[in-house]
Parts: sequence; C-alpha cells; structure tokens
Amino acid sequence: MMAPSGALPYACAQCGKRSSGMPYLSLKFLRLARALLTARSSSTEDDRGRERLRRAFLTSMASLLARFGSIAALLVTVPMALSHLGPERFGMWMIISSFAALMAFADFGIGNGVLNLVANASGADDNQEMRAVTASGFVSLAFVGSVLAAGMLVSYAFVDWAEVFKVSSPLARAEAGPSILVFMLCMAVGLPASLASKVQFGLQSGYATNLWVGIGGIAALITVFLAIRFNASVPIMTLALFGSQQLAAVCNYIFFFYRERRDLAPRPSLASKKHVRAVLSLGTSFFFLQLIGVIAFRVDTVLVAQFFGTAQAGVYAVYERLYSPIVMLVSVAATPLWPAYGEALKRQDFAWIRRILRVSMLVTLVGTGAIALALALASDTVVTLWLGHPLAAPTALIVGFAVWRTLDACGSTSSMFLNGVGAVRIQAVLATLMCVAGFTLKLLYARDLGIAWIIWFTILTYGLLYAVPLMFIIPRLLRTMMNRPASTL
Repeated sequence: MMAPSGALPYACAQCGKRSSGMPYLSLKFLRLARALLTARSSSTEDDRGRERLRRAFLTSMASLLARFGSIAALLVTVPMALSHLGPERFGMWMIISSFAALMAFADFGIGNGVLNLVANASGADDNQEMRAVTASGFVSLAFVGSVLAAGMLVSYAFVDWAEVFKVSSPLARAEAGPSILVFMLCMAVGLPASLASKVQFGLQSGYATNLWVGIGGIAALITVFLAIRFNASVPIMTLALFGSQQLAAVCNYIFFFYRERRDLAPRPSLASKKHVRAVLSLGTSFFFLQLIGVIAFRVDTVLVAQFFGTAQAGVYAVYERLYSPIVMLVSVAATPLWPAYGEALKRQDFAWIRRILRVSMLVTLVGTGAIALALALASDTVVTLWLGHPLAAPTALIVGFAVWRTLDACGSTSSMFLNGVGAVRIQAVLATLMCVAGFTLKLLYARDLGIAWIIWFTILTYGLLYAVPLMFIIPRLLRTMMNRPASTL
C-alpha cells in the first residue's frame, strides 16, 4: 500500500522496517489515545485490571490538568485582585478564599462514605444498591447543607465579621458580612451537588469530575477578571470565585444524573435507614481520620512560632512548601486507585490488588525518594530563586522534610488501599496514637532540641506507631480477605 502523497511510508515495503517519520509517530499516538479513551471488556480478571488502570490514568491526567489550571488562575487573579481591592480588602478576600480548604470537612465524611459504598456496589454489579446509596447520600448531604445554611444565617446575624477579619476602613467593614454570607451560601449549595463527583469517583470515572473542576477554574478566572473590570465589591468578587466553581459542580450533577446515568439520579423515596446509617457510619470514620490528620500535620508551624518565633515559623513554612510538589503528585497518582481497590475486592480480584499495591508502593518509594533527594540537594538554589534571596535553615530540617515527604507519600499510597477495602478505623486508631505521641514529644523536648526536631518527632512517631504496624496489618488483612466468603466482602 502506498503512503499518501507527500508523506513518508509507515513501513518500508522492501525491508519491512518502520519509518521514524512523523506520520508513523502520529499514528502511534492516535492508537494510544484511542486505547485510553475506549473502555475494555471486563470478562476476565486481566481485562478488568487493565480497565481499572486505564480509568485511573485518565483520572490522574485530568486531575493534573485541573490542578495546574487552578494554580494558573491563582497566579493570574491574585495580582489583579490586589491592585483592584487594595491591601486590606484583598487580605479579607484571601482569608475567605482560604476557608475553602476547611470545606473538605463540611460534609462530615459523607461523600467519602458514598464513594466507598458505590465502589463496592459497582464491584458486585448491584445497580439497586447503588441507587439506594446515592439516594441516601443525597438525603444526608441535603440535611447537612440545610443545617449549615441555617447556621450561616444565624452567624451572619449575630457575628461581627468586621471584627473577625480585623478590618478598619468603612468600605471593608461594610463588605465583611455580605462577603462571608456569599461564601457560606455557595458552599451550602455545593454540598448536595458534590454527590455527583463522589459517585463518579466510586465508579472510577473521576476524570469526568476533574474535567468539570477544570471548567469551574476557567469560569472563575473569567468571572473574577470581569468583576475586576467592572469595579466589583468583595462580595461580588467572592461570588465570582466560588459561585463559578459551584455552578460547575451543579452542571456536573445535572449532566451526570440526568443525562449520563439517569438510573442513579437521587430519588429520596429510595433512601433507607439502613443505607443512611451505612453512609454516616463510614463517613464518620473518614471524617475522624481527616481531622486527626489536620491536628497531626497542620499545627507544626504554630508550635514553631510559639517555641522559636514567627521568623523561624516562616522559614519552617517555606521549606515545608518546598516539598509540596511531592504531595500533589502522590495525590494525583494514588487517589484514583481508592475506588479501584474497592471494586476489585468485591470481584475477588486479589491477584490484581496485591500486584498493584506492591508496584504502587515501590514506585512511590523510589519516585518520591528521588524527588525529595533532588530537592534537598538543590534546596538552597531553589529557595533563592523562589524568594529572590537565600533563606538559612538547619541541614537537619531540610533532610527531615525530605525523609518525611517520602515516608508520608508511602503512607498515603497504602491508605488508598486501606480506604478502598474499608479499613478506616484501624487507620484512625494508629493515627490517634501517633498524633498524641508526636504532640507530646514536641511539647516536652522540641524547644530545647531545636526547630528540626519538630519534623523529626513527626517522622519517628509516624514511622514507629503508624508505618511499622501497617507493614504487618496489611499482609494479614489481605490473607483474611482472601479466606472470607465472597458474600461477606
């Protein structure tokens, strides 16, 4: 067969050797893209395993694009907003923006409970169970959202938000209350809408959620730009930023439940006490685990400020964030495996579970270890380029963060397996022990030993009280699951 005019042949007709020309590379790329976008048969364990990895890869790539889009939007909007609002009003807007991180706790873990139960029902091919879980999750999230909205209205009426934000100008004080009200109402609307994303992740279709997140980020960038263009107030700026994102979540909800999966559209009549209890029980465990994580890992900067002063707290925070790309990469790569483990467990695909767990742990250890080592060796240069000037820090602190991020990454990867198979309480117990021990050691000895021991006490307690026990618990858990009847998984 002849190649199209003007193109190199993909293979030589005489010698059979493939051409290295661009058309051949383009063809290979198109074949790869088609393979990634085409669902595979699920008739065998190998087929199901490849399909899980295909979906995980798509979710990871979509998540990476969404995160980079969010970072780009932040980099673009922050200087424009600062120039438009002025230092005081901009500071208030940024404080409100930082509250978004706290909203991960607003559903009290219900969303993660729905994710797990949907993944299990999907593995059992039980569509009726998925409908009941979805309906019960919607009822639970709607109730929490209603309570949250009522609490917001009460706080709006009785809390002096201008004093909370410590703003002094008349304009900023007038905008404080309405701004926080807009933010809270956006979050209350977003709670029930977030159900779609949790169901999508449970069905291993998280790439659809991430695409809508990306759309929301682009919409937020455009609306914030327009708000600045038309000299908008802080409440309107808040609506532009968060309203756009929540609107994208609502659109995802409508598109998913009323076009793509109408059979799973939440119907309150299908909710049951049994499924509401299951969602709340599992969700509460996830919520407690998240809370322990915040207490264990987010108070170190405060302790540094108390023991060594705010200047040293700034140094600590800079080097902590230096290693943040590791956290992002592990989250992007490992999170899609969470529902995949749950679905594989229900299908008793234990060989796939063991293989992926082993490979993912090895890749995480080697990959994050290499990145952490590179960052540690180049830390002085990177920080100087980042800040515009050098920032002195003890070598023990720099090495400590490298070790910690590697250890934490491996723990996060193993947690995706434990989350997927529903082993949440054992994580919460171990995390509580680690948190109490670490906090106690830091309070008693860190002030005398030096700033680096803040992170090294985290490493020691996490390693001895969390990582080491899991090295024995996970193999035992796998053996137990393999010996249990399928109906009890």
